[in-house]
Amino acid sequence: MRAIDCLYQIRYIEEEIQDCGLCAEEVRTRACNIVAPMDKERVQSSGDSDRVGTACARIVDLERKQLELLERLKAIKSVCLSCISEIDNENYRKILVGKYFNGKSMYQLSKEIGILYRSTKRAHKMALERFVMIYDTRYAENLTDTNKM
Repeated sequence: MRAIDCLYQIRYIEEEIQDCGLCAEEVRTRACNIVAPMDKERVQSSGDSDRVGTACARIVDLERKQLELLERLKAIKSVCLSCISEIDNENYRKILVGKYFNGKSMYQLSKEIGILYRSTKRAHKMALERFVMIYDTRYAENLTDTNKM
């Protein structure tokens, strides 16, 4: 995985985890509202005969996917944070953590750090260059292994 992709994966995986949670909650709510009508005549249909069981299986699958995504997110965050911690400029570290870990905009970061918006954008570019340099140095052997495949 390229260095920049590593940073962008953080937000993407967080959104995917949230989507899995929302979907599981929706299935859980629907499963709790399933009732068997007792006043109507029973007719065999080709539909799902065990809707509660199917809903439970879907919830388990979603929660399993969520756990897998959490493990992946944990690994990616660990790699990114170790690279960011090696950057010598504190503002660069704040910008990368703020943007990619906390989802802050450049405008918010410029106010927080106390520099102009344009200066924040330039600092972001420099921070990314340093991040890429550190990432590529530390994980170069992993990059060449995945390129061979």
